[in-house]
Amino acid sequence: MNSEKCVRTISLVGILITSIVACAGVAKAQTEIVPAPNCERTIKADVVAFDQPFFYNRLGAVNPAGMIYALRSDVQPKSGTALTPGNVVLKK
Repeated sequence: MNSEKCVRTISLVGILITSIVACAGVAKAQTEIVPAPNCERTIKADVVAFDQPFFYNRLGAVNPAGMIYALRSDVQPKSGTALTPGNVVLKK
């Protein structure tokens, strides 16, 4: 019975020491100041988001409310010429 109590105490001390070391590492990482990166160029993209159902397997598992992002140059209207909400698909 006494050795079981000792093992529990050692385990709790080990968990406590591990927690203190982990918290000290996080606290140290939060105090370091990281300089902002020096960007030499900026890339801009014309991106659209639209609804796209996802089919996960051939058994019919589906996410009908899926959404994806694509470059505007990679999409086309379903009908007409305007890219409006609900009227967008990927080019084939």
